[in-house]
Amino acid sequence: MKELGLDWKQILALRSRFKSEKFTGVFKSINKMFLILDADQSEMPIVLDEIVLKAPNLIEMCIQIPNCNNSEVFLAQNPKIGEDGVLVQLQILEIIQVSAIMSILSENSSWLNPICEKVHELNVLKCPDVEALGVHSTMSFSFLKKLLVSDCPQLQYLFTTSVAKKLVNLEEITVLKCESLKEIVAKEGDEEEPKVKGEDKYENEIIFMKLEKLMLGLLGKLESFYTGSCTLNFPSLRNVVVIQCLNTKILRHCDKVPPKFRVVIDRIHCKGDKKALITQQFEEGAS
Repeated sequence: MKELGLDWKQILALRSRFKSEKFTGVFKSINKMFLILDADQSEMPIVLDEIVLKAPNLIEMCIQIPNCNNSEVFLAQNPKIGEDGVLVQLQILEIIQVSAIMSILSENSSWLNPICEKVHELNVLKCPDVEALGVHSTMSFSFLKKLLVSDCPQLQYLFTTSVAKKLVNLEEITVLKCESLKEIVAKEGDEEEPKVKGEDKYENEIIFMKLEKLMLGLLGKLESFYTGSCTLNFPSLRNVVVIQCLNTKILRHCDKVPPKFRVVIDRIHCKGDKKALITQQFEEGAS
């Protein structure tokens, strides 16, 4: 795998060559790219588009934007992901120290939306203003398999219910050191409305069909995985690790899990009826 790391000064020095066919050929061989954008915020959206369009074979991309207060950093002309080979192979996206954006997927982060809808692995690290990952019902992480979120102090939740229902390929969730996080999935306003007679019984379920691993650590305000009216269904769950989440009731009695799976709570291995143990453990911790 060929890797390329560029800081802002290097990017500016290379911009004059972006239109060169020879230079474009070099970018086509790059599979992994690490970008540090730490100056001239007005130019960042344009430069991001230029780089993305020149590197169609990226498998992994990391974007770090320290000290950025420009909420429109990802709002340049939206690259047509998947067309003309643009980022069609991108599988891993890492976002580090990106300030001033409230959510990763939303109506207003148009540059990120088509990328996030195709990636298999998403890492969101040290983003001080992010309050949620997916909030808009028309957006999805439909190909996402692995999710890591860490050190995001304003994070309130990961997904709304409508976004969570589209996580059909998600296998792993890891959330660490997000001190404001209250829940993993946030209920939406119409969830408490009575269901229409004859409605599909699965309409009121959130099914994480492939989720096998769940790790939650150092989340002092976490209250529950989800508090809405839908039933959670984890048919593939195998491992749950919880570290210092003292006020949490992860599961409810109505939620569906396999009869046996591995649970570690603060380094204590739980055995037996795992659903009952998780529920009991967190009820005791909250009292």
